[in-house]
Amino acid sequence: MMKLDKNRQKRGIYKKNIARIYALWRSIPFIFRELPGKKLTALECDIDNEMFKKLIECRTKTRFREIFKVSRGTLAEWDKSEEIQKMIDDFNRQSNVLKYKKDMDFQFTQITMKKADAARVRLWYQLYMGWRPPEK
Repeated sequence: MMKLDKNRQKRGIYKKNIARIYALWRSIPFIFRELPGKKLTALECDIDNEMFKKLIECRTKTRFREIFKVSRGTLAEWDKSEEIQKMIDDFNRQSNVLKYKKDMDFQFTQITMKKADAARVRLWYQLYMGWRPPEK
């Protein structure tokens, strides 16, 4: 059994696309799986997206296995995988960034308008107006 584990570690994650979906599913707060469609719509979730529907429908690992045709052993490996954990962390970080993006953008714009220093204004133009400095 030990030899099998070392071989799997060398070859990487099995079913990488499904593994990425699993990491996304693990990063979704459990409360989302309990909310009715109207509340999900109010939270600006795309409830018409087929993948989103599948992920929300999965309330347990058993249900995830059934929907995505993954074995119990594979899920156990993924739960131990550092690569999967990194994917989960990345999804969580991205969702937190998106959650605060509007507030950050607003604050940055307000400070840029108030201070009007060249570096901030230049960055603001690059971020929001798509401006690129001329090539030399």
